Amino acid sequence: MTEPLPPDQAARDAIRNDLDVTMLVEAAAGTGKTTNLVKRMVNLVTTGRTTPATIAAITFTVKAAAHLREEFQQALERSGNAAALAEIDRGFIGTTHAFCARLLRERPVEAGLDPEFEELDEAVARAVTSDFWNRWYDTRAVEGHALIEEAREVGLDRKILRGAFETIVGHPDVTLVSERRARPDLRAIVAEISAFLDRCQPHLPTDADRDEPDQFEQLIVKLQRQRHSSDLSDVYDQIAFLDEANHVSRKPTQKRWPDGKVAKQLGLDYAEMATNRIRPAARQWREHVHGIALELLRPAAAEFATERRRNGTLTFQDLLVCARDLLRDHPNVRRYFQRRFTHVLVDEFQDTDPVQAEVLLFLTGADTEEKNWRRLQPRPGSLFIVGDPKQSIYRFRRADITTYLDVKKRIIESGGKVIPLSTNFRSVPAICAFVNDAFKVLFTDDDVKASMQAEHVDLSSFVKATSRSGVFSLETPSDRNDTVALAEAEVVGRWIRQAVDSGSLHWHDVLLVSWQRPRLTYYARVFERLGIPYDITGSHAFKGLDELRDAMPLLRAIVTPEDEVAVVAYLRGPLCGVDDDALYRFRTDGGRFSPFGDLPASIDARIERGLITIREGIDDARQHPPAAAIARLFDRIGLLALSASTEQPGTRSGNLLLVLSIARDLSSRGESL
Repeated sequence: MTEPLPPDQAARDAIRNDLDVTMLVEAAAGTGKTTNLVKRMVNLVTTGRTTPATIAAITFTVKAAAHLREEFQQALERSGNAAALAEIDRGFIGTTHAFCARLLRERPVEAGLDPEFEELDEAVARAVTSDFWNRWYDTRAVEGHALIEEAREVGLDRKILRGAFETIVGHPDVTLVSERRARPDLRAIVAEISAFLDRCQPHLPTDADRDEPDQFEQLIVKLQRQRHSSDLSDVYDQIAFLDEANHVSRKPTQKRWPDGKVAKQLGLDYAEMATNRIRPAARQWREHVHGIALELLRPAAAEFATERRRNGTLTFQDLLVCARDLLRDHPNVRRYFQRRFTHVLVDEFQDTDPVQAEVLLFLTGADTEEKNWRRLQPRPGSLFIVGDPKQSIYRFRRADITTYLDVKKRIIESGGKVIPLSTNFRSVPAICAFVNDAFKVLFTDDDVKASMQAEHVDLSSFVKATSRSGVFSLETPSDRNDTVALAEAEVVGRWIRQAVDSGSLHWHDVLLVSWQRPRLTYYARVFERLGIPYDITGSHAFKGLDELRDAMPLLRAIVTPEDEVAVVAYLRGPLCGVDDDALYRFRTDGGRFSPFGDLPASIDARIERGLITIREGIDDARQHPPAAAIARLFDRIGLLALSASTEQPGTRSGNLLLVLSIARDLSSRGESL
């Protein structure tokens, strides 16, 4: 019996066989895009169009690159092509940044770089950037730089400017355009807001009028307090006052005010004032400050870029920009690399930013003299791209639908093809139908036409459904009834346990989604008791993690040992368990709540152990990175063992390990304890 073929088999055949056609494959989730990319790479080699040495396969992450290389090698092994296998390491399979670094190392002279340049990872780059900024700012401050003084006058100190400087440095390809705006006089709008507050005062609700203040009343009361506690002749206090007042959406709840009609009119008047006068005044001030900031930061960023090149230290974004400039400005180099890499294949293209797109078009464009990448058309078959615009989630890294559509347009105009893959090999039909129904209403034709959104394509399942597969909705009362929630968790847990025991499901087949995270606590209890392995994800992952909450006073005492409140909170807490009488005796006997003070002879053993633990934590923090210091502390006080001995040990110990993982990540970025 012939095996059925997926509905989009013709598209899959085109990917493997139309090797002389430039192609963009729009592959939805679970459609086997990596598999098809590898098949195209193998066919390019087996048909003699190229060799592994002249293939560049670019992915978004190091992990994806390792997986792609493994798949390519195994496919070549199955084909029995020993000559191709011998050349696999001469080509390139890796991330965009690694590929750009390779281009620069091959032609460093034309790029104006030291051949031994160093690539800085994100943590080191942040540290180097911060160090340069502090040196640059301090030098100019000592010299009495006029712009430094002007920046200080509008509230821009070194710390605030550093964040803006890091953003500018992180996007060296962006041209900064700014006009100096005149400094606005805010006294008139401040006076208008004050007069409005006076007008509101007689009409405010009293305690007898309502249960709790509405948002509009809260705003009015807060502004009144701020007005009386601030010096509104000072520009900083004026700006803080305007920022707090800039709330158009705060409306009164009429039934909570003594006179509902008056409240409604006050709300309308305030919204009109906020829209037409408060917001424009705040915008004018920001434009004034923005001009000063950019005038100060632009030369600093240029000087830092020169220093990085001189020192041979490049950030990830530097690698992209330098490679782009190398290909754009040196036609002979561009022709060299087009011979060096005859076929460029890109995975996860929806995550590509504009500079990466430029590199790809310069590397594959037929006109090697053209410097505007938007005018380039790839040589037939030289560029193969796989992406899913619906999965473009890295807008904060400047990957957006506009860049994707620009490259798509270049491919179509060059005679290339756009091939959709929509057959899903991961999910059963019920899951695909659920997803299709949920998303088709969100991807509107107007947004697609305006280039603001990807086009919706229905997923088609190629997975055989079982009797238990599908999407099931359990309707339960919305109130927080512990009995109902626990009964619900018990029923679902036993259903899962029975289905797995009968062989009709695997643990990883089940996804449980809840609108209310507290409900998941009940599931965790039941799953632990029934022996069901699980992971809980989502926001507030550590809410209710008693071990972490109990450790926070100790961590605060280590960071600020002079804070006696933090020291006492740790000693009084469950990790030390010192009672009030013992703390009182310690103080009256001359003891100080400090890890560095002399200890009285009559000291309680629990207090002594607690202060020693703080001192040891301080020593660790001085000798080790923050994450290592926290890990040593948790080990010393037995926090992991404690979490594993309580209710839901798997969840609690797992969350504590996740805390340590997050700490390691923050530590690698140069964050302090």
